[in-house]
Amino acid sequence: QTLLEFDYLVSKKMEQRFAQKMVDIANKELPIGFVAEAENGFGFQKGALSEMQLIILLAFVLIYAVITISLESLRQAFAVIWMIPVSFVGVFTLFYLGHFLFDQGGYAGFLLLSGITVNAGLYIVQAYQEAKKQQPGRADLVLYMKGFAERIAPVFFTILSTILGFLPFVFFGEEVFWYSLAWVCIGGLIFSLIGILVYLPVFLCGRK
Repeated sequence: QTLLEFDYLVSKKMEQRFAQKMVDIANKELPIGFVAEAENGFGFQKGALSEMQLIILLAFVLIYAVITISLESLRQAFAVIWMIPVSFVGVFTLFYLGHFLFDQGGYAGFLLLSGITVNAGLYIVQAYQEAKKQQPGRADLVLYMKGFAERIAPVFFTILSTILGFLPFVFFGEEVFWYSLAWVCIGGLIFSLIGILVYLPVFLCGRK
């Protein structure tokens, strides 16, 4: 068995067409008993993983500093910043299941996703802080749900409109940059809703 690998610098659609064309040509030339097959997959270029880690780390530090100043709470800022890894779970899951191509657009998507996700979490937590100041004697979970009910509508429609805005790049886009960017944002934003619904209340209200 022989495996031939090479990098694609095109969109997913063009990648599949080119790979299938090469397979067809190879099967015409191969002797009887030998078959060429295409395997779909994605991976990181050399050095890209360390570069991505550096970008994410820098983004974490800068965003955490801004959130801490805004919320005036290290713990609540920590809760919000960890919504970013929660959203990244959706990205990794989507790319693993879909075998999508990941390139520079994916890195840009991570940064864009981090900002949108943190903004949604910050919006909810600020409403929770306001409710806590107005009714200091009530349970934290009740106050969180009060803030959640007040702010979830604009948060949800912001996430939904962003996802819908990226769908044309998924179905009609040919540029690999925008294709990767779209899938990163879509997968991450879907999982960010899980962070808002499950992770934030558990972290903020699970203990004093």
